[in-house]
Amino acid sequence: RERPLVIDPIIASTYIGSSDADYGRAVVVDPQGYVYVAGHTGNSSSSFPTYATTPGSYQPEALCAREVVVSKFDPTLHTLEASTFIGGTGFDTATAMALEIGMEHEEGNHIVVAGLTTSDGVNDGCSTPPALKFPTMAGAFDEEHNGSTDVFVLRLNDDLSSLEASTLVGRSHMEHAFEPNTDRGPDLAMDTAGNIYVAGTTYSFDFPHIPSGKELPGGYVPFQAAKNGDDDAFVVKLSNNLEQLLGWTYLGGGNEDRGTAVAAGFFDDEWHIFVSGHTESAEDWQPSPYEQFPITAGAFDETHNSRGGAVLEDGFVSRFNSDLTILEASTFIGGDREDHLWDMAVDQ
Repeated sequence: RERPLVIDPIIASTYIGSSDADYGRAVVVDPQGYVYVAGHTGNSSSSFPTYATTPGSYQPEALCAREVVVSKFDPTLHTLEASTFIGGTGFDTATAMALEIGMEHEEGNHIVVAGLTTSDGVNDGCSTPPALKFPTMAGAFDEEHNGSTDVFVLRLNDDLSSLEASTLVGRSHMEHAFEPNTDRGPDLAMDTAGNIYVAGTTYSFDFPHIPSGKELPGGYVPFQAAKNGDDDAFVVKLSNNLEQLLGWTYLGGGNEDRGTAVAAGFFDDEWHIFVSGHTESAEDWQPSPYEQFPITAGAFDETHNSRGGAVLEDGFVSRFNSDLTILEASTFIGGDREDHLWDMAVDQ
């Protein structure tokens, strides 16, 4: 009796899109209730309606058939406050987003977006040249495209008019997981110092590319320095301005391992980084044994739950220190069929 009665649970709802396929992959809400959505859009023909952008946005026009889109709505979803494309002349998609509340040295909020790009500036995925690479900033950790598909990480101001920082992360192959019914891209998380953690999947045996002058301090040793299987999960830690790599590691066994989610939690007076996903790396896989996905002693479930002679995906959850040098805890979670973990959160 003390609460208002709500008959219709839909308080507000809207479409946004083009005449082609449009995918919303991530959403955040700021403290004032403004809603930010990121994903990608297909603009197959200029003669049909394209995704809605706003004057003064960072990139009002699409460059290719599949571009990253980021849009900002008012709390009622009645007004499109800001909307922009971001991309080159390949295929680009946003898969994760985080809201950064204004830091002490800056005003306003910032939007951090991660995703995948094939826009290497060489191969043109569009019908008209020239080929343009995904936009990066001078001084970024890695300004150059490395393999067939790279991860991108970028920061926008809250009215989506300015690209404040942007970097690529990748190496010789692709940082891309093919999953049932979806192309799975990286996830991201942030700590209160503004450091950015990105987790995903890589096929590159030499991940990540570390340009000259961007090397980690001498003596840095990641938890897992070499890839074990065809594809491994990965985690990277980047500075807030996206100019420095602060830590990185592979995470995987001898079979296929997919990193799909990352979260940062503060307890015991320090930050810890959680990664989840799914793995086929079972120690007793036939016809030949593989190295098992790294699991810590005493974990909830130390045994991969494959069924019979087949290896199916088991979920995993792993915890690192903030430098990504120590695997503090790791467990399987699953049954005897396929188990996929797609998202995670840490309470405080």
